[in-house]
Amino acid sequence: MSDKTSTQQGNHNQFMTRREIANRWRCHTETIKRREKDGTLRAYKLGGTIRYLLVDVERIEKEAIKC
Repeated sequence: MSDKTSTQQGNHNQFMTRREIANRWRCHTETIKRREKDGTLRAYKLGGTIRYLLVDVERIEKEAIKC
């Protein structure tokens, strides 16, 4: 199962790490931090670590495709 189809299959609460998103987007983790600071990507602190909702990542990807 690919990450891009996982929300269609009901994993709306799946979280990702900065590293996972950076690998997915082929960018540096600092880029993910900048998206967090500029309000593009909402961060959640879970057990002392930062996580991001997969549905938010997918939303950003869909918006980027529209451009």
